[in-house]
Amino acid sequence: MTIWINCFKNENKTNDTQPIYKNNKLTVQEDTVLKAGTIYQVAMWKDDSKVDTHGNPLKMVKIKIEENTYEKPEEEEAPF
Repeated sequence: MTIWINCFKNENKTNDTQPIYKNNKLTVQEDTVLKAGTIYQVAMWKDDSKVDTHGNPLKMVKIKIEENTYEKPEEEEAPF
């Protein structure tokens, strides 16, 4: 399961307690559950590839959340 979330630059930010990026209209396509005790990896990318209705680049970030499938190699025993 991979979850993608787009957050847009908060152009109306008036103080440091408000978020820099946000999304007020997040809609998911299917029910999503994060399982307790499961390790997830989270990544964030800057994305300037989209434009608004006036042709100006949208200031946004993409956030990806997915279950961590990396398996840590078993540690070898010390030879002494």
